Amino acid sequence: MPPARLLALAPVLLSLPASAQQVIVGAAAPAAGPEAAWFIGAGIGLMLALLGGLIAVLHRSIRRAAEWCGETLPGASAAEVQQARLKAFALVQAMPLGVPEGTVRACIGLFIIVLGIAAIVFQRQLGLGTTGELAGLLGTVLGFYFGTRTSAGEREAAREATRTAAEKTAAAEAATRRAEAVVAREGEIRAEAARAAEREAEARSTLGEAERIAGNARRIAEVVAEVAPDLPLARTAARVATLADSAIAVARSAAGGTADEGSVAEAAHRAASLVAEIRGEDPLAKLVSGAAGGLAGALKGAAGLASAVGGPLGLAGAVLIGAAGAFRIGTEHYRRWVARVLDRPYGLDLYPDGLTDAAIALAALETAPIFRRVYGEAILVPRDLAAARALLAAALSPEAAALIPAGGGALRPAPVGEGGAFATTIELEEGIQQFRRAVLERILDQADSAPVTVTLPDRTIAVPQATLRQAVDAAREDPGGAAALDQLALVGAKLAREPGVDVAASLARAAEGTS
Repeated sequence: MPPARLLALAPVLLSLPASAQQVIVGAAAPAAGPEAAWFIGAGIGLMLALLGGLIAVLHRSIRRAAEWCGETLPGASAAEVQQARLKAFALVQAMPLGVPEGTVRACIGLFIIVLGIAAIVFQRQLGLGTTGELAGLLGTVLGFYFGTRTSAGEREAAREATRTAAEKTAAAEAATRRAEAVVAREGEIRAEAARAAEREAEARSTLGEAERIAGNARRIAEVVAEVAPDLPLARTAARVATLADSAIAVARSAAGGTADEGSVAEAAHRAASLVAEIRGEDPLAKLVSGAAGGLAGALKGAAGLASAVGGPLGLAGAVLIGAAGAFRIGTEHYRRWVARVLDRPYGLDLYPDGLTDAAIALAALETAPIFRRVYGEAILVPRDLAAARALLAAALSPEAAALIPAGGGALRPAPVGEGGAFATTIELEEGIQQFRRAVLERILDQADSAPVTVTLPDRTIAVPQATLRQAVDAAREDPGGAAALDQLALVGAKLAREPGVDVAASLARAAEGTS
């Protein structure tokens, strides 16, 4: 309430003494004289005027101070001054009558005290009863007022403490939530970083695998193109070599460690696409598939033998892997292996100089049909070691065809022709080749008699060397099978020079193409 309105109520308050007299002591009290009543009323009015003036002065001073605070902000703009002034006015308007809290209550307390003292002093003139009654009434009013204020203060303090505690609790909960949010966010960031690192590691692993596969495919393509330069397969090999170069370039460009995650992932995707295209055009798989097709017809009449070597695909894989294994043992061993598997002419350069091993001669004699018929009874029963060594030396001599029929001595050869041991000169030469081939097999088995292990899509088989020889002997009866064996043996030997070539993967893709 503005101070002007409070002062306007002063005339109304002048009648309070008489009213107080009626309320306190009842109608039986004698009426006070007019002089005393006006005197008391004037005192009360003066008191109210002083209180009102004090409130007005305080209100004006505080309002002016608020304006001054807004105007004297150092370096403040007009908008900041206006904002500060509005805040100050808002504080003033929130005060009771525009003065600090408690001012109005203090004035009311003073008014009550002054009024009570005046009533006590002028009790006889006002007819207000005894001093004890007035003092008791005054004490009751003041006690109730200040007791109420004390209780209200305590309650306000309790409410303020509760409010402060609630605010602190809310602030603590908010801080806890913020901390939890920060921790959760940090966890998400770490998890995302871990996922990004995992994705990048996976992409780099894909790049490394793509480079390995591309390098393997390039070496295979070069070998196939060299073995079959005039075949359509050479064009496929050239295309695979180009794709492999592209995949290797992509893998190495992203392997430097400077590319970001997106670039590495994109490079890995492109490298994987190139690898998929390389696998679809695998020249070795196509070569094995074609060879298996040529060997299928040759093995039709030998069902048991075909099953023992895993069918045409198993035989093709055994020749390919066997050639590579023979080359790793040594060049001489590989030459002997190829000569035996491909049934090439058995030149004397395939045999060690001065070979006179009687055990090898006897074992070869048992498996060479023509020589067994001619010399079996004379050398094998009883086992004539000297005659076996003599036969071996004669068969490995450049003049073998001339020495064996006319060898004399321990050989006891029969003449060629009608009634002789050898029906014709051709049979004699064929017998010499059979015996040399049997000797070569014994030399090969001494160096390496382990079976050839071939991994097929449905199983892994171990093909013994003797079974492999029987199968290739049967396959050579077919022209297509003989040509396929030539290519496989040459490719296997050349791949043996390339470390780390994955032949098994090409065999698996060849099986998919022939299934």
